Amino acid sequence: MQIQTQCAPQGRRFFSAVAAWLLVPDRVRVGLGLIAGAVLFVGLSMPWPARAVALGAKPVDWVADRDADEVVGLDVDHFVLARLTVRSPVRLATAPGGVWVAASVEGNPIGRHALKRVGDDGRLRDVPGGSDLGPVLDLEVAPSGRALVVEMGLAGKPSRVLMAGGGGAPASAGPVAGVGTFELVQHAGALAVMGELAAGGGAVQERVLIGDEAGRVGRYDLAGNKLAEVVLGGQIGDLAAGPDGKVLALDITGAGRILCLNAGLELVWSVPAGLICESLSVVLGEERVWLVDSTEPLARRFGPTGVLEVEVLLPSSDASGIQALSGGGALITVPGAVLHVDSSGALLPGQGGFDYLTDITPAG
Repeated sequence: MQIQTQCAPQGRRFFSAVAAWLLVPDRVRVGLGLIAGAVLFVGLSMPWPARAVALGAKPVDWVADRDADEVVGLDVDHFVLARLTVRSPVRLATAPGGVWVAASVEGNPIGRHALKRVGDDGRLRDVPGGSDLGPVLDLEVAPSGRALVVEMGLAGKPSRVLMAGGGGAPASAGPVAGVGTFELVQHAGALAVMGELAAGGGAVQERVLIGDEAGRVGRYDLAGNKLAEVVLGGQIGDLAAGPDGKVLALDITGAGRILCLNAGLELVWSVPAGLICESLSVVLGEERVWLVDSTEPLARRFGPTGVLEVEVLLPSSDASGIQALSGGGALITVPGAVLHVDSSGALLPGQGGFDYLTDITPAG
């Protein structure tokens, strides 16, 4: 009885508080929820003060801060290690020994772009032949470490896929667009590119896959010859390598679809994404893919056969990029911050203080 007498007032206070909350007008409850979300976002993505780092420490990840005209290197805990000045960086891609950077050098999305490279020494360098490109729709890395660029065609010209880097053009690489930068193929409506290796003729050869606005995925050799093509419908806005030669493709029409193809470009499975997204990111060595909505604060991870494994309500919307982590988590860029999500979907401390992030990639 004594225990009941002591506990009853606490119980009454609890239920009274719940009743009072339920009687609060909807607009007030929504306002308080937004305030709580804002506080959470600040706590998770605030610009943490600089700290002492080990001598010679190198970035683990790089982010592109378009509006600050910077490419920023972060350590494993997302603290800033390096800032490199580059006009309006928009795309990043990891290569052995460095990172490729596509920048809108006129600050105009349909203006002149340039390709640059951050070396493993942390220095930013121009790429021969890469200073006068059109708008860059996609930037990826070939198995050789060279850059693959989808350049949007303007003024009636078709889009094309370029390769840059290396000591010189392969004999079959097509017309030279500049020293070290080569046109591989012209492909009308190209949106996405992916490099791959394939055995053939007693040797391992590089090839590229191209996704386009007509819903096609085509396979080409480095001479620009089409080797295979599959029509998937929609608009193929991104491609990524999966395990065992599989390819993950993203249809960006409507609420989106994820499509898994085998090495022969045959459809293995397809699932609605339920998100308006621009890109996907695959967990290395797994048939597991992350996507983030570009209009709503929502991210999802899909597993083998397309099963939905994790759904995360984010503290901020307008996401621009996502990087799957080996443990099953992800790093997500929103305009002012890097958000960190673990494998279960829980939010971990990130890093804020950016002007407008457009992409994220691991260091080479």
